[in-house]
Amino acid sequence: MGAAAAALLASACGAVGGDKAAFVNGCVKEGEDKKTCDCVATEFEKSIDKDAFHAMALQAQGKTEEADKIMNALPMDKQIAMATVAMGAMMKCAAGAAPT
Repeated sequence: MGAAAAALLASACGAVGGDKAAFVNGCVKEGEDKKTCDCVATEFEKSIDKDAFHAMALQAQGKTEEADKIMNALPMDKQIAMATVAMGAMMKCAAGAAPT
């Protein structure tokens, strides 16, 4: 979950389907398991503001300046909500990916 966490934390302090694919591709490119990346993307997509999710997709594509611009424009409550959702999604998805 390092890549997803890094993408979120770097930005925490369009078309949703396209953003989801971009996020997943960036997450996998960073070495994470595709199943875990899909899970995290799904949780983010359904739980956070669409602009915040778009920023995360941009971040995953390496478009840091663009992502930061969007994140900095979000109200603090949306930024905090995003961080809260991220922690829950990472825990849920990491647990689901762990071998049994």
